Amino acid sequence: MSLSDERMWHYYELLSLISAAELEKRRKEAAGGAAAMQAKAALAFELTERYHGTEEAEEAERKFRQKFQERAVQESDIEEKSPPMEADQEPLSILLKRANVVKSTSYCRRLYQQGGIKVDGVTVSVEKECKRGEVLMVQVGKRVHVRLILK
Repeated sequence: MSLSDERMWHYYELLSLISAAELEKRRKEAAGGAAAMQAKAALAFELTERYHGTEEAEEAERKFRQKFQERAVQESDIEEKSPPMEADQEPLSILLKRANVVKSTSYCRRLYQQGGIKVDGVTVSVEKECKRGEVLMVQVGKRVHVRLILK
């Protein structure tokens, strides 16, 4: 969550319906560190529930947990790309560049070295040659997921 702890308490004061005593109790619990994230989640749930209902708040909480804590990928998060192939076999870095998934092929090669690219769930550390007709699930970094359809 990209909300600072200090700002979160300000939002609690402005938006939450909890009592001042409960707010102070949460502040003390969060001073230890781990409870700060729980306090942020509780505020997010409270506000979502207020404006969208309990069901929507529970669904939002579940999706957040899946995406950011369990790192589960939803089908809706996977973008399909079909970059043009100029030959029957081409390097993955070039195809990712053509599909506008990475800025440059050299950036892609750096990601290989850092273990930042997975193909079909397996970390790739060297350039992979891709063949026409393949369908590859590619993860670039932590959050970019692409289904490459090579025609």
